[in-house]
Amino acid sequence: MVEKEKDPYEKLINHFREFVLPPPKSDTLRQILEHRHTPEEAEFISKLPFAPATARKISRKLGIPKEELIEKMEALIKKGHMYKDGEGKGAAYHLAESMWQFFRMPWWIAEDNEWYRKLAKLMNKYYIEEFGGPFMNRPTVPMRVIPIDQTVVDNKEVIPHEHMMNYVDNWRRFSVSACSCRLRHDMDPAFEKSKYPMRTCMHMDDLADFAIKYGMGEEITKEEAIEILKGAADAGLVHNVENYMTNNTTICNCDPDYCIYYEKIKNLPRTMPVGTTKSNYIREIDEEKCIGCGLCAKRCPMDAIEFVKEEKRVIFTPERCIGCGVCVHKCPADAIWLKKRDEEHTYPSDGMEIGQIMTKELGGDFEEIRKRLQSF
Repeated sequence: MVEKEKDPYEKLINHFREFVLPPPKSDTLRQILEHRHTPEEAEFISKLPFAPATARKISRKLGIPKEELIEKMEALIKKGHMYKDGEGKGAAYHLAESMWQFFRMPWWIAEDNEWYRKLAKLMNKYYIEEFGGPFMNRPTVPMRVIPIDQTVVDNKEVIPHEHMMNYVDNWRRFSVSACSCRLRHDMDPAFEKSKYPMRTCMHMDDLADFAIKYGMGEEITKEEAIEILKGAADAGLVHNVENYMTNNTTICNCDPDYCIYYEKIKNLPRTMPVGTTKSNYIREIDEEKCIGCGLCAKRCPMDAIEFVKEEKRVIFTPERCIGCGVCVHKCPADAIWLKKRDEEHTYPSDGMEIGQIMTKELGGDFEEIRKRLQSF
């Protein structure tokens, strides 16, 4: 029996838990880490920083020759564990936080083989039984809804930071990857194959540069990005960007079955799931124009609309509406639209602020984490 203080997997678990979004300890987490890492690799990762640092600085801190260190860190990037910011002498390396290391980055490079199928099964079990509860059962979540284009019919009500085309027009580079959530479930025989399109996980600017360089995404044009968004809207997927106001580099096109933010509706015991942060819009209806087809209820990802077939009418639960426009987009009678909510919600300004908020909600001390990062 390896002593806990000498156990490389225990060290790695504790290292993860010292940063934001600490993963719950469990036998399944241990199995995931043992499947992904040799003891030597786990030991090495447990010493790497979550805050960006140059290879030179990390080399000095760990006592590993710089070229050897870079080779090891580049290998970890290609496995979906680390980021690299910039190039040349000033390039900075850092570990990705737990949610990205477990549920996102590895699946952008996944292959349909026995190793990944075993990982998918472990990851799905861990999320549903352990990670998902504390991750989602709090007021602030990492992503926020952006309504489908043209579902807000009154142009005077369009909020610039909640208008997808405002983002698209200002990004310089685009990439697309397989949806990590759908792919992970498709590889697990416990789940049915997803009915939604797979090629919908989009990254922009610096994150697109990173994804393209390391084979995690395919470069696409702005026009192709727009077509992917249109296809996602047609399929009933929810547009989401990071839940802050500046430097957004991700668009998740989320489905209600397997998305990490929505699958809890079916798989986790939540009376009122949070999902992703609601937009500042809510669904409205013209009862006289409604033809009672029930399509809006079928498309709603949050079960906010119930179809009463015998009466050819719908019952709306506004508390569940996230203002995504999925119901509006395909209404054959143009009977529904999005309007501004009575109270406008404000979003965190940047990644630092949302990190502070989420850490506090999880009972952590962000200042203590920040000091620890700076001391590396």
